[in-house]
Amino acid sequence: MAIEDTEGIRRDLAEINTFVRERLDPVTQKVSLLSEETERLKRDISEIQRRDRASRRDAVIRQADVDADLAQITAAMSKHGVRRVLVTRDSEIAGVVTLDDVIDAMAQIMNNLSGMLTRQLDYELAHMVSQDNAA
Repeated sequence: MAIEDTEGIRRDLAEINTFVRERLDPVTQKVSLLSEETERLKRDISEIQRRDRASRRDAVIRQADVDADLAQITAAMSKHGVRRVLVTRDSEIAGVVTLDDVIDAMAQIMNNLSGMLTRQLDYELAHMVSQDNAA
């Protein structure tokens, strides 16, 4: 079998090649963009992981002894800008005090002071009335 129309075959192959390139070029461009985006994301993820490792390495856990009072714990929270403090006993973790715990304790203290002042005022008023009646 002899091929007689080589020029026609070359033309057909050129048309096929053009057709395929027209269809593949947009896909190739998208693949290239995706590849570039993937590399950018890899760099971003690496940077985030590096920062995370550095922050964990630099993080210092704040702690207070189990005998620390509320003033000492709030002073440690304020000084170090933390919302939680580990409570330790003999270098063992005994618990955690959170900012919410401190707020609850302060609310209870304020409630107790309010009750004390109210009873003291009642006592003083009653004592003044009894002195006025005696006079």
